[in-house]
Amino acid sequence: MSIIIFLAGLLFLFFSYLQINDPDSTLWIIAYLLPAMLSFSYLLNYRSKYLQYLSPLYLIISFYLYFNNSESKVMYIFNEITNESLGLILCSIWIFILPLLDNQLIKKS
Repeated sequence: MSIIIFLAGLLFLFFSYLQINDPDSTLWIIAYLLPAMLSFSYLLNYRSKYLQYLSPLYLIISFYLYFNNSESKVMYIFNEITNESLGLILCSIWIFILPLLDNQLIKKS
């Protein structure tokens, strides 16, 4: 289980790296670094039950971004707002699942 947590942490670290060229890069780098740091902190045995409350926050912000999309409808698959919303939903799901994976990791030890 710890290899999955480590790989997910690396994935979110890579996602934050990809945001460097974004116009509002600071916001999105922090948004992707947080799940990466949470993953690595779980591997280092730092646990807090309050960190799981970030998951609904990410989900609410992603829905807000998606439904308040002020960009015009363009004929390509995903616009920037949709990509940002899907990224936040992915972060939300990971932050929600991370303590569950950690509990399985503790039970196996």
